[in-house]
Amino acid sequence: ARNIEVWIDRLLTVREAYYTSRLYVDTGAGVSDASSVARKIEPGTLAIDFRTSEFDNIQALRFDPVDSYAIVELDRITLENNHGMFDLDLDQLGSNCCLREGNRLYFDSPDPQIFLGCRPEQLHGLVRVRVVLRFLALGEDALVQIAGSLRNRLTVLEKENTALKEAGLFQSVLRSFRH
Repeated sequence: ARNIEVWIDRLLTVREAYYTSRLYVDTGAGVSDASSVARKIEPGTLAIDFRTSEFDNIQALRFDPVDSYAIVELDRITLENNHGMFDLDLDQLGSNCCLREGNRLYFDSPDPQIFLGCRPEQLHGLVRVRVVLRFLALGEDALVQIAGSLRNRLTVLEKENTALKEAGLFQSVLRSFRH
């Protein structure tokens, strides 16, 4: 009996850290943890299913891919309601990412948010939301990669700015020779 108590104590104190993904469902009162569905993120997670059939009068959806800094690549977001299945246009999603390259989103916030722009007919009778994605980096690893990507993007913008300035200078010199 004493051995069992020791093992129980060890199991309770050795909890593995894990991440959570959450779908917030706005039923007219805004979003809160009470009106959300959470899923544990396991290593290698490629798809997350959220059951939404218990919610009535859904007005909007917000997807928080993970509760940490992250680089996420979205493949597909599918809504299933009583009338069928609808894939959302990923180009029309809003988010709080600091950088976006196609369907790759870079989140420098520990609270990444993706706003699903859904039409009312898609939300009526909604029973499930399926998100297909890849977590490319999480936590501090994501921040390091985000900093590198932003540095690279800044270098490109500085080069473009210099080229534009030089082109403008060239044009003004060319105009002065014509007169």
